[in-house]
Amino acid sequence: MELSKEILDEYYTKENKTLVEIAKETGWSPSTILIKMVKFGIPRRRWGGDRSRRQGIVELVQQIDESILRRLYISERRSVHEIVKLFGANRTKITCQLKELGVYESRGGGRRKRPPETPQSFENRFLAKVEKTESCWIWVGSKTYGGYGLLMCGDKSKLAHRLSWELHSHKMIPTNMLVLHSCDNPSCVNPQHLFLGTPKDNIQDAIQKGRYRNKLPKETRENILSVIKSGTYSRDKLAEMFGVNQSTISNYIRRSDGQKAV
Repeated sequence: MELSKEILDEYYTKENKTLVEIAKETGWSPSTILIKMVKFGIPRRRWGGDRSRRQGIVELVQQIDESILRRLYISERRSVHEIVKLFGANRTKITCQLKELGVYESRGGGRRKRPPETPQSFENRFLAKVEKTESCWIWVGSKTYGGYGLLMCGDKSKLAHRLSWELHSHKMIPTNMLVLHSCDNPSCVNPQHLFLGTPKDNIQDAIQKGRYRNKLPKETRENILSVIKSGTYSRDKLAEMFGVNQSTISNYIRRSDGQKAV
């Protein structure tokens, strides 16, 4: 029996028969009937419990005609998800075939991005993690092992005291500058207790306050390693920048290369 549009319309639309029932009466496979229906533009009903996706239909994606795929995706604006349900095919294979045809486009699906955070909402989120005392503003959110506060900004975690300085001064921290504490409290984010300084200033401040014990502060050590990895400055220049001996810089260079510092 030849599968014409009239015959398929009679069986499928008027008599409300399933693909399996039509296949039994016509002798054609369900996958062939499905292709014919798509070509003839016969609208499909929603999948019912008696219309299981057989293996022949699952593999049908390899046989989908380009014209059919173009008509469904471009002319009828069907989504990849709808085409997958229509043919019972693999989503990845459908997407790859559309890309090979050069017609695939992103239609706003997938994970939705958060709207940009306004300055006011960021300030509210920041202050919600601050406990103000008579002197210090104690950060009660996430912290580093050294006690410095942390806050997520987009997809990155940033130091809270640096964010506090930028938030209240309305300026960006200059390159290679640190935000130091006059109160010596790493968890403090009070802008009145924060001031800018170079790595050398940080070491001198630690020496004056009796915190320097032949070991650099963690923030300074991390800053030294990051500058070393950039490969921008010589050892002499690094020693001058951070106010340390060249031997200290050499130790950190060996450490950055994965060797034990001596």
